[in-house]
Amino acid sequence: MKKVYLFGALLLAGTTVIGQSNTEPYTFGVLKSPVSPNPNPVENTYRPTSKADDRALNILWTEDFDGSGALTTNNGMWTTAGSEASYWALTTSATTPLGYPNNMDGRHLLWDSRTPVSAIEPTGSFATTPVEGSAITPVIDLTGYTNVTLQFDMNGRYCCNAEPWTVAVSNDNGATWGAEIPMDIGLDDNVTTNDIAEPYRFSVNISQYLDPVGANNNDVKLRFTWTGLDANGAGQTSSYYSWEIDDIVLYEIPAYEIAQEALWLQDISVDYEYTNFPANQASTLTVQAPLSNNGLNAPSNLAMEVTLIDAGNSSVIAGPVSGGTLTVGSLNASEMDTITFATAIDLSALAPGEYRVQSIITYTETDEIPENDTLVRTFRITTNSMGHMNYDANPIVPFQNITADAFKTGALFTVQQDVELHGFDFFLPASGGTSQQTTVDVPVVIWIHDRTNDAELGFFTYELTADKLGGWYTFNFYQADPDNSDPAPPIVLESDIVYAVTMESFSTPFWYQASIADADFSGAFYFSSDDTWYWNGDEPWVMLNFDESLTVNENVINQTITVSQNQPNPFNDNTIITYNLNQTADVSVEVVDLTGKVVATYNEGVQGAGQYKLNISAENLSGGVYFYNFKAGNYSVTKRMVVSK
Repeated sequence: MKKVYLFGALLLAGTTVIGQSNTEPYTFGVLKSPVSPNPNPVENTYRPTSKADDRALNILWTEDFDGSGALTTNNGMWTTAGSEASYWALTTSATTPLGYPNNMDGRHLLWDSRTPVSAIEPTGSFATTPVEGSAITPVIDLTGYTNVTLQFDMNGRYCCNAEPWTVAVSNDNGATWGAEIPMDIGLDDNVTTNDIAEPYRFSVNISQYLDPVGANNNDVKLRFTWTGLDANGAGQTSSYYSWEIDDIVLYEIPAYEIAQEALWLQDISVDYEYTNFPANQASTLTVQAPLSNNGLNAPSNLAMEVTLIDAGNSSVIAGPVSGGTLTVGSLNASEMDTITFATAIDLSALAPGEYRVQSIITYTETDEIPENDTLVRTFRITTNSMGHMNYDANPIVPFQNITADAFKTGALFTVQQDVELHGFDFFLPASGGTSQQTTVDVPVVIWIHDRTNDAELGFFTYELTADKLGGWYTFNFYQADPDNSDPAPPIVLESDIVYAVTMESFSTPFWYQASIADADFSGAFYFSSDDTWYWNGDEPWVMLNFDESLTVNENVINQTITVSQNQPNPFNDNTIITYNLNQTADVSVEVVDLTGKVVATYNEGVQGAGQYKLNISAENLSGGVYFYNFKAGNYSVTKRMVVSK
C-alpha cells in the first residue's frame, strides 16, 4: 500500500504535475465540491463560493474590477510598481494570453509575463532575466477592524522556477509594507491552476499586518506582486505565463467558522479512494476530510456526522453516526487539519446502484457559516468495474493529449481481495486541443504493471479507431490479437499490491477524459521511461473490469463454460445463476457461509452442452455474505452473493 502522510495539511489536488516526485504531498487546489443542504440530503447544488458576499459574512470591502477602464475601478485607481509595472492591465478575456481558459467572469486583473523583458527575450520567450511588477489597490477603509481575512480568486501559470506570486499589506497608505505573504499553493511550473474547473480561491488571515488599534486602519492597501527570481541558480526565472485575479474580498473573521474543504471515501494517507467498485471489493466505510478553521476560536467536541443515502430514492440506509480523529489533534484559528472517521457502516452488503455519503462537521459552538459544514461524496456499487472517477464534479474535457513517445497515462489501483482482471474500461473524448480526432487510427499499447514489485504483468497492443472515442469503451485482452487465435488469460490481482494501468501511443495524439482533483495520488503517468514516474493531479477515466466473459474468445464462445454472477444480488427471496456448458458434464453447486460451512447443495446431475438456469432460494438462509462453488466436470469457479434479510 502507498504511504502518503497528511501532517495535518490541507491535502487538495488540482492539476497535472509534470516533474513532481511521487514522495511529496500534493498540497494545492480548492475543489468546490457539491453540498447537500437539508432538507434534501442529495440535492446536487454547489457551495455558494462564487463571491464571498453570498455567504453569511461581515463583508468589509470588495473588488470585482468593474469600472471606467485602464486600471480604474469603482473603488478608485489602482497603481503599479516595479521594473515591469506595465505588465499589469485589466481584461475581459475568458482565456489567458496563451489561450488557456481561465474561468474568470467579466473584467479582472491580468499580469502578462510574456511581455518582452528585453530585445534578447521577445514576447513568448522564456525569461532568464528577473522580472517584477506589483499592482496596488486604492485606499481601503477598515476603521474599527483588526481581525480580517483576505480572499480572492485567481488563475495562474508560470515557468520555470519557484512560485512567483506574493501579497503584502500596508496599514499606512503604502508608506510601509508588511512582509511578503507567499501564496505557496503547491503548484508546479507549466501547470495551470484552473484545471479544477473553477478559479483557485486563496484566503489568508491578514490581521497581523493591521494596526492593533482598529481606529488606525482607515488607510489600508493591498499589493499583489509577481517576482520572477532565479531561485535555483540555473539561470531560469519564474516568468513567461500569466496571473489573473478577480473577486477580491475582505471580511471580518467570525468567532467560529470551520469549513469542510473536501470529502474522501477513504483514509487517503494510506490508501486510494474508490468511487465505483463491486461489493466484493468493498469494506466498512472510512471517510476523511481536510478542515480549515477560518474563525477566531478553536471548536470543542469536533466530529463528523456521516449518513449513507440511496441516491435512487433518497432513503437513509445507515446513520447518522458521529466520530473522527484529527491528524494533528488541534484546530486553532487559521490552522488546517485532516479528520478521519472509520465508521462501522458495511458497504459490502450493498446492492448495485448509486449511493451518497453525507458528512456534516459538528461541534459544540455555533458555526457562523453553516453552508460549508456539509459535503456529499457519490459512489457506485458495480457488477464488475472498479475506478476512481469523481462523480461530484464536472470532468475535464479534453484534459491532456498523449503524444508520440511522450508519456503513458493511467491510474493506480489496489484490491481488497484477490481477483481476476479480464479487461479495462476507459473514456477518450473524440477531440482535444485544436485537432479533431474523428478519423483517428492510432496504435495504442495498454500496460499493466506491478508497482510494488516493479514487474510488468502484461501489455496489449491494438488499433484505436474513431468508433472507440467519445464514450466509455471496454477493452478485453483478445483485442490485442487481430484474429483471436491466441487467447490471453486473465491477470490475477493480489491484495496489498499497487498496480498501474496505463495507455501509450506511438503516433497521432489522442485525448483522455479526467475527473478533477485527484487528491489521493491514484492518477499517475510515466514520463520518458518506466523508471521515472510522476503524479497526475487529475484522475484519468480508466477502470478495471472483472467481467469473466471478457476473456471468452468470440470465435469459441460456444465452446466454453461460463457462469454468471447471480441476479439479483443481494436478494431476500430467490436468485438465478445462469451458466453455459461446452460439453456434457456432471454439475453441482455448493453454498458456503463465511465460516466455510456448506449450508446448501444443488446436484444438477449430468447435463448436456447448452445454457441452464439454477434457482437459489434464501428460505433457509439468514442475512449475510455467502459463496457459491460451481463445479462442472473438472471446471470450477467460486462467486460471492449476499442475502439481505
